[in-house]
Amino acid sequence: YDLDKSGDLDFAEIKVYLKKVCPHMPDDQLIHVYNKMDTSGDGKIDKEEMAVFVKALFEKHHFKTYE
Repeated sequence: YDLDKSGDLDFAEIKVYLKKVCPHMPDDQLIHVYNKMDTSGDGKIDKEEMAVFVKALFEKHHFKTYE
């Protein structure tokens, strides 16, 4: 999903991912999720922020995670 190969995901890139996972989610909710993922507030999702998000998602849905 890192279309520009920057190593981070901006909103347009993460929107592509989120629309595949949640195709009916309205844009205002996509923005809310993106802002929650962007814990540093720098306007992009780095690998660490994405890992935290995915881990939380797995834990919420009771999938076992391995570290």
